[in-house]
Amino acid sequence: WVMLSAYGIMEFNDMSRVHYVDPALIERTARWLIQQQRKDGSWPATGVSYAWQQLQNSDLPVTAYVVYALLEAGYEDEQATRLGLDYIANNLEQAEDPYVLALIANALVADSPDSPLTQEVLKRLESMKIVEEDRVYWASQAGSFMGGKGQAASIETTALAAYAFLKAEVYPQTVNGALSY
Repeated sequence: WVMLSAYGIMEFNDMSRVHYVDPALIERTARWLIQQQRKDGSWPATGVSYAWQQLQNSDLPVTAYVVYALLEAGYEDEQATRLGLDYIANNLEQAEDPYVLALIANALVADSPDSPLTQEVLKRLESMKIVEEDRVYWASQAGSFMGGKGQAASIETTALAAYAFLKAEVYPQTVNGALSY
């Protein structure tokens, strides 16, 4: 269950900033995740919703999320993380849904917020926004990896997009609109 393990790394890493978490827990989970990586740099889409399994390349959002989790937990120098970033770059054109692109954006921002590739992805994501009065959001057809659909998926997608923009320090008006949404 690759996605849930990556989710666990994110959660325990965040928690460790305010409460003791045994570092061996994060290390064991990261090592297990790294062992699940395929030779092409991707991670398999296991433990994901049916909607995600129907995506053109369901391994792309999973790989983006795993890479994002590994980067957030301090595994930026791992060969697996670098291979995952290469996989993302080589398959980026397959990201059509804003949720998938927001996951990719967060992974790329966590690695190198100022790189041309990251800036290209952020610009593409920004162009996919929907504006209604002072509110901005992104609607996902893929839904979230936990199975959220409709407005729930839009809220999660909007939060992920806004977070990537905040971390990269770009598109402040869009972020304000996303927060209003």
